[in-house]
Amino acid sequence: MKEKVAVLMLLPQCNMTCNYCVIENTFSSFTDLEAQNLLLQLKDQNYTNVILGGGEPTLWSGNVFELAKFAKSLGFFVQIGTNGINLPQNYEKNQDIDRWIIPLDSNRPEIHNKLRHFKNEHFNIIEDVLKKLSTQNKSVYISTVLTQINKNHLIEMVTYLNQYNEFSSNLKSWNLYRLLPFGRGGLKHFDNLKLPIEEFDQIVQTIKNSVRNFKVTIRRNMYDSSNVDFFTFHNGKVQKLEKRPLNHETTQKN
Repeated sequence: MKEKVAVLMLLPQCNMTCNYCVIENTFSSFTDLEAQNLLLQLKDQNYTNVILGGGEPTLWSGNVFELAKFAKSLGFFVQIGTNGINLPQNYEKNQDIDRWIIPLDSNRPEIHNKLRHFKNEHFNIIEDVLKKLSTQNKSVYISTVLTQINKNHLIEMVTYLNQYNEFSSNLKSWNLYRLLPFGRGGLKHFDNLKLPIEEFDQIVQTIKNSVRNFKVTIRRNMYDSSNVDFFTFHNGKVQKLEKRPLNHETTQKN
């Protein structure tokens, strides 16, 4: 039986404007108390793994690292999904976060920065984050959205990540996402960036045959996972998002 994973979308705001952002602007920020109360409820509901995300969780009005400490005290496996821009000093030494989920869409800076917008500097920020996390042997998942822009360079990225893990050995999974027509970016850019499901699957299979020493996790539809639930705060209440199947191409559970 798969472990139950809860994603806390602490706030919708972000300091980036990625082309395929699937986050809606229809929810509000958790309060500190509501986030803690939700963690207590999730513990009672047999969730074992929590992901602190957003939006960008380091912009949350509460302290996401204190929340991670609270979650850890309850016995959760604690992850954080962050773009790495707003991290505090010595974040890589944090003992309360078991895994870091980091975005990287190409080993070519110009391709990554074309998709992930932050002053044309985001690739360098991510490289620095990965280096610092590797010095402390912190577990890392890398997330990549497959699109028309980066599809031709993903085999290069296999080599890049294989070489990274030969020296660092802290990359545990490469998560490959299919673009979804949701959110403030995904809906707007879907038609220009999407990959047909057949092409997506072909690229994924080639990648799976080429990686070394880490797993590849396929996310055809992140909002329709069988064991991952998303939680937001809206109108003064915690809300569990409904599953969002699309069509026969993307309703596979993952």
